[in-house]
Amino acid sequence: MSKKTILLRSSWQVVNIGDIAHTPGVLQLLKAYLPDVEIILWASEDFTDEVSAMIRKGFPG
Repeated sequence: MSKKTILLRSSWQVVNIGDIAHTPGVLQLLKAYLPDVEIILWASEDFTDEVSAMIRKGFPG
């Protein structure tokens, strides 16, 4: 049986801290409740280097 995959499309305004909180929150929930599922994050084009570093630090896989 192949591993299941979730494609998470993230689109937010980087200047809005409330928007930025959605993606790490959903990633944390998926990691906690679906640990055997591969998660691919498809980020919006305005993903800054700082935001990318924050996501990679919290979710290195």
